Amino acid sequence: MKPLQYLFIIAPLALLSLSSCNERSCENTMCENGGICLDGTCDCPEGFAGVHCHDRIPPDVIRITSMSVTRFPRSNGNVMWDPEDGPDIFFRLLDKEIDIGQPDYLVEDAMTSKPYNFIFHFIDINHPADTYKIQLLDYDGIDTKEDFMGEITFVPLDKSKDFPSTIILDDGGPIAFLMTVQYLYSNNGNR
Repeated sequence: MKPLQYLFIIAPLALLSLSSCNERSCENTMCENGGICLDGTCDCPEGFAGVHCHDRIPPDVIRITSMSVTRFPRSNGNVMWDPEDGPDIFFRLLDKEIDIGQPDYLVEDAMTSKPYNFIFHFIDINHPADTYKIQLLDYDGIDTKEDFMGEITFVPLDKSKDFPSTIILDDGGPIAFLMTVQYLYSNNGNR
């Protein structure tokens, strides 16, 4: 046989042998949470790490993509917020007393019987395990201090739970919010 004929016989056999070797290396490797086995090692998706991708890693940033107020008080004690037409509400998100976000527009003439979505692009929480405050305020006009309607103190990241895409902020007080969030990572899950 000519050397070229040997090459045509040996090359496919070598490729078949390598491919079955790679498949066998993943035979006993179970990757969790959407991880994929590559040469016997799990390649983990974003947000997961560990030998089998079983460890959920905390995000670097939580991005708030939507916010709605689901409850707020009808009046300020015995006085209506805006007796003629209802309060003009907006929220303020604070990190250690520093304002890090609020909506682009306030909700005018709000009624306590329904929830309201606020309009904004997004708000990033850069220290998800820290404590934050969200306040609800009633805007009364230029050169007038807004009325304080209530506040909730919260920690966005609860490491003891799964990372939900919707977070309910409700401490049983006069106000409550619903946030839709995304979890962002600066590195991929293979730490």
